[in-house]
Amino acid sequence: MKKTGKKLIVGITLTACLLMGYGSPALEAFPLAAAITNEQTVEAKTTYNSIYKSYAKKIKKATPKLLAKFKKKIKKLNSVSDKAELTQKYIQKLATIQVDGTKAMATLMYKNGDDYSTYEKWAMKLMKVYEKQAGKITSVYMNSLT
Repeated sequence: MKKTGKKLIVGITLTACLLMGYGSPALEAFPLAAAITNEQTVEAKTTYNSIYKSYAKKIKKATPKLLAKFKKKIKKLNSVSDKAELTQKYIQKLATIQVDGTKAMATLMYKNGDDYSTYEKWAMKLMKVYEKQAGKITSVYMNSLT
């Protein structure tokens, strides 16, 4: 096949792809391509479990970083009240993440018309993650007092 023949085939293939919507930013101009794309798109549904997983992960990810900073700062303090104040400050950072998660769950409860008990079950599950991680900061504080 000559070069002209290859160029013609490539040109026809490219034109066909564009007409079908492949590689085109304006898929809505090509109904068949838009339909194919829409069938392949899967919407992620927000659930209590997805919210729980997301916020539990955020809490667990934040804890080691907060602990490292907290340990450095608490070593420099002598006063029990200063240490307690610092502890509260760092625990509050984890609490903020936990509260944001439970707010997201409450929003979902009202959106879905779910029973309070469903919301409460998941909110308490997230609270347990928060308590466990906050306990790590509290342990460093308690050890600093001895």
